[in-house]
Amino acid sequence: MLGAFIRGLSTTPSVGFRMTTPIAGAPMKRKAKQDPAIVRAKEEKRRRRLAKALRRMENQSRIVRPINELEDDSDKERTSRAIADAEETERRALLLKEWNRHCTRSHFRNMDNLNTILQSREEALEELKSISEPLYISTLSLDSGLTNIQWTGPPLTPPLGKEHLVDGKYTDITKEYQVHYDDMKVFMEQLVQKKRIRKKKDEEE
Repeated sequence: MLGAFIRGLSTTPSVGFRMTTPIAGAPMKRKAKQDPAIVRAKEEKRRRRLAKALRRMENQSRIVRPINELEDDSDKERTSRAIADAEETERRALLLKEWNRHCTRSHFRNMDNLNTILQSREEALEELKSISEPLYISTLSLDSGLTNIQWTGPPLTPPLGKEHLVDGKYTDITKEYQVHYDDMKVFMEQLVQKKRIRKKKDEEE
């Protein structure tokens, strides 16, 4: 019994936990030092490509914004104004003269009424001045109650929100126009990129 138990025991070491072999880091790649003259030449070349792209963009064809003009139908017959005869012309001239006389009489009548009111006011003020000097001064002074304005509500109307109630059915038919170029965005990105990708030429045998 004891021999069978001894034979069942394991004498091999446990491999559940162990330390790994330390690995040293690889040396960093040294950056190549570029010549300042080469860097300036690359930047100048990039600026020339950008200027060339701008010139091409000006010459690039684009969709022109349409102009809505009011055009009359040439085929439609236009009705001409009827020419009045001599009798109708005389009647209109007499009516115009009568109207001018009426306006003149009305103007003089209004001016006479205004002069009468001003004269009566001056006489009343002179009479009041002879009776009481303080009352005369208070009459000529400005009444502060007439100009003292007090607001009982908001002086400004708040702006309408994005969604506001509209009386009836409302359809927004405002036309919007945008300038469209022929894939100009991709063309500009290809010209101003720092590293240009050259297309591989297919060798034909």
